[in-house]
Amino acid sequence: PVYGDKILRETQESDDRDEAERHAAFVRLFRDMLKGLSDYVKKYHHRGLAWNMGGGDLADALAEDLANDEANATS
Repeated sequence: PVYGDKILRETQESDDRDEAERHAAFVRLFRDMLKGLSDYVKKYHHRGLAWNMGGGDLADALAEDLANDEANATS
């Protein structure tokens, strides 16, 4: 968010207060979202991503997932 800091600085000097406030609000929300994502990753993926090297075929997994979604939609 270094670029976000630049946007916040520029919006302080802007003549269009409505647009400046929208830009500033977006930067703050985006920064909060990244902070939340960082906290989530640290909590649930603190050792990094776990890969299943003996996993199955992607097409089979997608077909199974689709079948589960359809079964859940009809129930």
